[in-house]
Amino acid sequence: MPCVNSSWSLSAIYNGESVTFSHQFSFCFEGHCVVDQTEKGWFVQYIDRDPETIRRQQEMARKKKMELDDEERTAQFIQVH
Repeated sequence: MPCVNSSWSLSAIYNGESVTFSHQFSFCFEGHCVVDQTEKGWFVQYIDRDPETIRRQQEMARKKKMELDDEERTAQFIQVH
């Protein structure tokens, strides 16, 4: 199980005294999402493994491939004639 561990701390002067705030945290995932830490913060993308969603994505990919195949056949026909 991959884990993402991070921590931060902040030191400041408050009413003439030095104050330090710190925090540690950990996220553990089992293939449910993709996590990336960027300059702007954490980016978490959920991976939908629902069978119906996967079926729809596969169907959309097949339709797109068929459209490209049709366009290629049309382009070849135009080039020949």
